[in-house]
Amino acid sequence: MMRKRKPVDESDSETVSRKSNKNENNAIEPTMASTNSKLSILQEKFQKKLEGARFRMINESLYTQKGEEAFEEFQKDPLKFDIYHKGFREQAAQWPENPLHRIVDWLIKYHPSAVVADMGCGEAHLALSVKNKVHSFDLVAVNERIIACDMAHVPLKDGSVDIVVFCLALMGVNIGDFIREAHRVLKSGGILKVVEVRSRFDDSSTGGGIKKFLKFLKRAGFDLSSSTNDNQSDQHNSSNNNNNNNNKNSTNSNSNSKVTSKGSSKDIKKLEKSLQPPNKMFFDVECRKSERDPQIDVNFSVKACVYKKR
Repeated sequence: MMRKRKPVDESDSETVSRKSNKNENNAIEPTMASTNSKLSILQEKFQKKLEGARFRMINESLYTQKGEEAFEEFQKDPLKFDIYHKGFREQAAQWPENPLHRIVDWLIKYHPSAVVADMGCGEAHLALSVKNKVHSFDLVAVNERIIACDMAHVPLKDGSVDIVVFCLALMGVNIGDFIREAHRVLKSGGILKVVEVRSRFDDSSTGGGIKKFLKFLKRAGFDLSSSTNDNQSDQHNSSNNNNNNNNKNSTNSNSNSKVTSKGSSKDIKKLEKSLQPPNKMFFDVECRKSERDPQIDVNFSVKACVYKKR
């Protein structure tokens, strides 16, 4: 006996077809989402590499040209400044300490009323962190606190500030011009505060070195007043304040005693020795503007601060 075939219901056929398509789509959608996710991660990775390469290129440019040339370049393309400082912030986040914080503490504790010139101020964080009157200078004015200029030609009168700060800002091949400008704007006896990457000055191939830098500062018209290294900063400055307040000289025979000098070879050796580790990454020097005239043609150069690929 032959069975009758059940009539095909078209609506049932459409339902089966829709279910089949739905199942296929469900199988495809996670795969597409996964692919998009992988592309997004890959694109982000390449974007970071590109930004890192641009940062290193701009950084090298800053260290290998004169300040006036860097100023002209950044004025033509201010976006470079943003790229550079984004990369700089990422690098600084990996440091054991940010030397700017030490300068902030030093100003608050020992020089709260001093007028300060912050050379190469970046985004003017120093001015935001202290109550002092701070003149903030950099190649681009990213906010209203900053004046854009070449650090060898800042718009300040002669002898108008108490302290000049270069915090990781001795960039370029004409460092001598920057230091001469600091000498010009400082009052007699005013303080030059320099913080730099130690490795830049440890390279003998450039004829540099910390010892030569200290001799250069003497010829540029500064008396070497002190060096700071980790906790030595507080000890040096505390001793200095006590001397000023009590009008008497107190000396300390240990290795943390304050070094006062006119720049003799013996005292330079002492100062250079005090600049050795424990702080392996940075060193800082404190000088005072002397009464003697600086040597106009004196210059100094060290190797560039080059950041490695990460």
